[in-house]
Amino acid sequence: MEELTIKLQYTKEDLRKYQFFTYFKKSRARLLIFILAAIIGVFALVVSFATEYSSTLVFLGSFLILFPGIIALSLIVQSDMQFKSMKMYGYENVITFYEDHIYNTTTDSTQKIYWDKVYEVIWTKKELVIYLGRNIGIYLVRSKYDPEMLYKIEELMKKSMPLNKFKLR
Repeated sequence: MEELTIKLQYTKEDLRKYQFFTYFKKSRARLLIFILAAIIGVFALVVSFATEYSSTLVFLGSFLILFPGIIALSLIVQSDMQFKSMKMYGYENVITFYEDHIYNTTTDSTQKIYWDKVYEVIWTKKELVIYLGRNIGIYLVRSKYDPEMLYKIEELMKKSMPLNKFKLR
């Protein structure tokens, strides 16, 4: 079998996308809660202004509308601080895929990760995330890589890892 290797060099935007992916796409319930909060907030403001002005409803409505934005802003700030503190700019990862494991090689170390030890893999139209733990993973933006190589990796994963850990979305 040929060696399947991908080189990653994360940008600040990649890290932001990974944070948002992990926070929202991995947990669709969280995204639904934020959408409902904004809708309820708008409803509270409309009711407050349509009936007798209620400062409690205005406060509640404003909070519920702003809450998703505050969380999004905190994710951006957190990912930017993480990017800077980890000195990820100029930092290259090399991921090599084999039938029973992957190697994740950085300038500092090499990890051998067996497929049965991978926490979860989520494959979407735009991303591939290989979670090594609940919130720690290898994030790939699919548009940056050769589609044929990605197809081979997908087939290898389907064949090599437990199906309950591999999710296509």
